[in-house]
Parts: sequence; structure tokens; C-alpha cells
Amino acid sequence: MGKIADTLYTALPYRHQLEQAMHYYQHKGKAEELAHILLYLGRAYVEDRNYEDAMHTYLKALELSLSVNNHNLAGYINSYIGDLYYNQASYNIALEKYLSAADHFQKANNQRSQAFAYRDASRILCFKDSLNSALTLMKQAQSILSQLKDSTGMADIFNGLRNIYATKGNYSSAEYYFKKGIEYDRKESTPDYLALAQLYIQKGNMNQAQSYIEKAKYSVGNKYT
Repeated sequence: MGKIADTLYTALPYRHQLEQAMHYYQHKGKAEELAHILLYLGRAYVEDRNYEDAMHTYLKALELSLSVNNHNLAGYINSYIGDLYYNQASYNIALEKYLSAADHFQKANNQRSQAFAYRDASRILCFKDSLNSALTLMKQAQSILSQLKDSTGMADIFNGLRNIYATKGNYSSAEYYFKKGIEYDRKESTPDYLALAQLYIQKGNMNQAQSYIEKAKYSVGNKYT
């Protein structure tokens, strides 16, 4: 059920179901099986806003995954720990966990997840105003995903790149990556057009801003947008 939830983006099993599975694996399962179920249980605790138990569970899962040299699983656990610290505004520790996740994914040859770990670390560096370092990591993510020809992932990375360039005041590069993002994901182009309009408002070019607002109107599929 947990694997299906990750594949189809449905809800995780209930916490008490995962706790039952955990108790079973503690007595009859392998360390790797227990680590997997603890990861799902930790996520269930997060959904219940029980962050203390979530962290405790994640750390046990990480210890078990490292004991059996499962670097791919260790990468995911570090990523979720990073998310937990990020949501608590502990950015330095979150950054450390995302970079650790990237290292584990590299050892596991999971390049796609490695790229997204770099993306997450880059966003933390943006919050810390370390824009050049953030740009370096986002470019690494771009390089990996371009080799994988992952169009969905590239659209997400373009979003990160344009935000960094816009923050740096490099509007021409920001505009370039906004347009690249639209090319890769035309179904979700409305937010990109609106962001481009915002960019031109900041530049004082109201005519160009208006043209992008008009394009946003024609591409919108969400009434709230």
C-alpha cells in the first residue's frame, strides 16, 4: 500500500496499520524490510503532525538502512529528514541532510533522485542568500536530468533556475528559463506566464507584462488561478 501510494500519489496507509507492520517486521522481518516500513511510518507521523515521533522513526530507519548498505533507501530517508528540518526552519541541518541524500543517491546510481536532492539543497541556499552556491547546485541538477532526458524533472529545475536568476536581478536569464519551462510543460504554463508578467512589472515594462497576463488567461485551466 505504501509503494502504491508513492506510485499513484494516493494516501499512505493509516498510522496504526503501519505500526502493526512495524511490530511484525521487528520480530520476523529483515533489517531492510523494517527500515522501509519505518520510513512510511515516519511519514505517517508527519501527516499527523507528530514531528517528534517522526524524527525518532526516521533516525531508526536511517540507522538500519546504513547497517545493510542500502544507499538508495538512506538517500530517501535523509531527504525526508531534510524536509522535516526545512518545515521547522532549521535550514542549516536541512541543507546538510539534502546533501547527504545526494551522496547516497550517487552511490546507489539513482541519478534522478540525486538531481532532486541537489535541487532541494539549492533552494535552502537561496533562503540563506548564498545565490552563487545555489546556482551551482541547480546547474548540477540540470546537467543530470538533461542526460536522462527527463522533461518533467527539467521543468521543475527550470523553475528553480529562473527563481535564482530573478533574485539575483538577472532578468534576461530568468526570462529565458521561464520560457524553457513553458516549452517543457505547456499544460501548467499559467503560473509561468503570470511570473513572467511579474518580472516585467519589476522591470517597468507594463505592455509586455499585459501581454503575458493575456496569455495566462488563455492557458488557465484552474478557476482559482
